Amino acid sequence: YHPHLHHSTASQAGGGAAGMIIVDDPKGSIPKYVEQMEEKILILTAMDFQLSAYVEQQGMGDFFWQTKSTTNMILANGVHQPKV
Repeated sequence: YHPHLHHSTASQAGGGAAGMIIVDDPKGSIPKYVEQMEEKILILTAMDFQLSAYVEQQGMGDFFWQTKSTTNMILANGVHQPKV
């Protein structure tokens, strides 16, 4: 999910705007050892700067078109190359 103005979804989602929904399992639906594990939240975001620039050049945004980058990157919880 992500908040957006109409006609700006591609620009905002492509630029990394996103959110998370956590859904709990019904009690007793998973093994006890799994249920007792510490919960870790991990959001992976794929950033495609070349695609974002192209979308914005088509008149749907005004930020990424300024880049000449052809780099794609994966972010983990918003961080590039995080230390785990």
